[in-house]
Amino acid sequence: MSDTHRRSIEARAGLTPFDLYYHVISANDTEEGGNIPYFDANPFSQNEWDLKAALHQGDKKSLNVYLMRLTSPLYQAWSTLPLELEFSVQKDGIVLHNSVFLYGSNTNYNLGKTLIHDWASLRWFGLSHIFDGGCEDNFDCVDDTPLEAVPTAGPVGECPIGRDSCPDDPGLDPIHNCMDYTSNECRTEFTAGQIQCMHEQVLQFRNLTPGGLS
Repeated sequence: MSDTHRRSIEARAGLTPFDLYYHVISANDTEEGGNIPYFDANPFSQNEWDLKAALHQGDKKSLNVYLMRLTSPLYQAWSTLPLELEFSVQKDGIVLHNSVFLYGSNTNYNLGKTLIHDWASLRWFGLSHIFDGGCEDNFDCVDDTPLEAVPTAGPVGECPIGRDSCPDDPGLDPIHNCMDYTSNECRTEFTAGQIQCMHEQVLQFRNLTPGGLS
């Protein structure tokens, strides 16, 4: 671990303005008709491409969110990478299993944090999972996130405070971080370093400045 990372973890965190905002421009919640053929999909499936070709709106500054019934149990959501904008803006966006949308049937992940996770992640805003790289590497390139060996997961509402999967490194597992896999009740924060990373990523790939998102 770098000295910079160590000092940042050991320092006491403060509040940092997030300064990223979105406004709903339109919503298409048709229950019958044109959207139904696209409802079942998996990542990179033909149904996903057909859905986005038919319904995508806006440009690289526009966040498109699609609710679908994902047929694979391995996925709750996925999103495109910022780098993929170079090849196709139309395929840009976040796909959510309908069960993890706000108050959906998946009670462990239905408080809206799955959307926040994918919105912020390396897929759309440039953040990596905090557990990527394990205890060996600061893979997320953010100095103020403690290392974590594996994702944190648990029953609804249980936040494993004090968990330390990398005991030889400073800091406890960041179980409250939105880039972990804890239950939605536990995920409440981003670090100052993560916020700075998102600011840099949206400027580079989406030509958006903090405070100017819409």
